[in-house]
Amino acid sequence: MHPIICRLITGFIPNKEKRKKFREKHITNKINKHSIEYISNQLDYLINFVKKTTDITKIPTAYGNLRLVQLGSAKLLDLIHNICINNNLQYWMHYGTLIGAVRHKGFIPWDDDIDICMMRDDYEKLIKILGNGKFCKTDGILTFNVGDVLKIFYRNLPIRVDIFPMDTYYEKVKTEEQQNTLIEKQAKARSMVKFDWSNLLPVFPDEIPSNTKNYSEIKDISNKVVMNNNLSIEQGSIFRGIETIPTDRVVYQYEHIFPIKNIQFEGYNFMCPNRCDAVLQTRFGDGIFDYPADMYSKHSLLSKLNLTTLIEIEKFLAEDNKKILEKLQ
Repeated sequence: MHPIICRLITGFIPNKEKRKKFREKHITNKINKHSIEYISNQLDYLINFVKKTTDITKIPTAYGNLRLVQLGSAKLLDLIHNICINNNLQYWMHYGTLIGAVRHKGFIPWDDDIDICMMRDDYEKLIKILGNGKFCKTDGILTFNVGDVLKIFYRNLPIRVDIFPMDTYYEKVKTEEQQNTLIEKQAKARSMVKFDWSNLLPVFPDEIPSNTKNYSEIKDISNKVVMNNNLSIEQGSIFRGIETIPTDRVVYQYEHIFPIKNIQFEGYNFMCPNRCDAVLQTRFGDGIFDYPADMYSKHSLLSKLNLTTLIEIEKFLAEDNKKILEKLQ
């Protein structure tokens, strides 16, 4: 088999050891450098052609295993959504998930997980509802880990929803100077929390760091360093909790997030910010309707798939969420 074709095929084999055996068995001749360059140039041409001729909102949805993971994650969010509704909790879609909702009415075609945010009080209430602990189960249905964020899985399958805790500041940030001050205080507080990448959850060992401080210590650091021992004010500016890895270094305005609204996502009605445009502008700037430099998942969920896992996801998709929720009561 030609090595170029072999490498294309191995890209669809999720197991590392099986990929290695496949390559050893089927590569029969040396790689022709000119062939690689030719194919690479052709692929670049095709990608550029698509970018220049196709509206990004018209890109087809994902297919195959990725689509299965996407649909499973959307169904899992529907479970979480209904738990929130039944307990008067609010969340909102954010990051790539919100871009997908606004731009595609569902997943970005190459994304594979869901991100939502919750204000601290509701975040803590949800943890109590599901059961508290580092890795817990609720009737064997929902499992979650409290590490840098709250990650909710279904039966240890590689479908998940990430929930980011958000805090309210003790003032409404109005100037660039105030914003920079808050961001600097967040950075200082995070440096005190630290992240332990050697102590990882076994289910997804490359995904979930744990904090070197416990939850109570983290809140104490935030209160002293970020809040200066002040109480948060009603409609104060909103920032992401210091226990999360620093991928969100911006400050959100209360009125851009609240009151919470609804948005279509993969056929469901989920919660979203009051001003999706303003929230995405704050986080990503201009250009959410432009093609990104690369179009692939930044996570490794697909590498966790095998035949048994795929069958379990299909079973989950066939289950009635109302019946699953009844088991959680």
